[in-house]
Amino acid sequence: MKYRAFISYSHADARHARALHRFIESYVVPRRLVGRETSVGPVPRRLRPLFKDREELPSGDSLGGLVNQALRDSGHLIVVCSPRSAQSRWVNEEVLQFKRLGRAERILCIIVDGTPFASELPGRAAEECFCPALRYQLAADGQPGAEPAEPLAADARRSADGPYLARLKLIAGLLGTGLDDLRQRDMQRRYRRMAAVTTAAVAGMALTGYLAWAASVARQDAERRREQADDLIGFMLGDLRERLNSVGRLDILDSVTGKALDYFADLPARDINPHTLANRAEAMLQLGQVQLTRGRLQQAIQPFSEALAALQE
Repeated sequence: MKYRAFISYSHADARHARALHRFIESYVVPRRLVGRETSVGPVPRRLRPLFKDREELPSGDSLGGLVNQALRDSGHLIVVCSPRSAQSRWVNEEVLQFKRLGRAERILCIIVDGTPFASELPGRAAEECFCPALRYQLAADGQPGAEPAEPLAADARRSADGPYLARLKLIAGLLGTGLDDLRQRDMQRRYRRMAAVTTAAVAGMALTGYLAWAASVARQDAERRREQADDLIGFMLGDLRERLNSVGRLDILDSVTGKALDYFADLPARDINPHTLANRAEAMLQLGQVQLTRGRLQQAIQPFSEALAALQE
């Protein structure tokens, strides 16, 4: 056959027909089923192409030649059933034509709205979703007779199978396989998807944990280096100052103090604490003392003032 299936629908249900068309043509048959012989032939890898986009039918009592040829070239007929399609003359004609080809058992229905056989219930005829050609078997004249038919229907209504399961039932009908064969593949796919999501989540947690550990190590390392620097600055402002002062090397003492002040100036605000402020005040006091010792009274005022501000803070 040229087409895997012919989708018959009312133009009012075009949205449902498009969704069904995409679902079936994009469906990948489970590998273990491909090639298996069924009542409809060997199972293919893909169910395509489908015939859906028919031309607007001319006004008249018969189907166009293109549609008739497409029906002859289709392995199955899928009918999108709703109260709109039940009233559609063309949907009814397509079902009749397919039955006249001797393929009544290859007609699959999917109910998107309405109620099956509601026309047999008092006052509920408007809810009927099966066209007359689906509700009755063909008579000798090729028209719907009096003997009821039992259409093979998947129910896509939310109160029944729902869209996904109903479409999966259609796939099973097109392949001639059991629904459980397809649902098993879906369950395996879901398990693989869940396993992938779980693996990704665990990997994400591991990465987050590693980054947190690395950040903690970096903070500890930075704190250690800062403490070492503070110890060095403390030595420069303490023992080293006294030794340089005792031998009168004010020039070296001035340079050491300048290096200490450069260190304090480069400290990030987050690393400034009472200990660093005290060391900075000590360095400014030392610088002022050096200027005072040299007799530079005006130059000593600024470092003494900054030392006072640091101590006050």
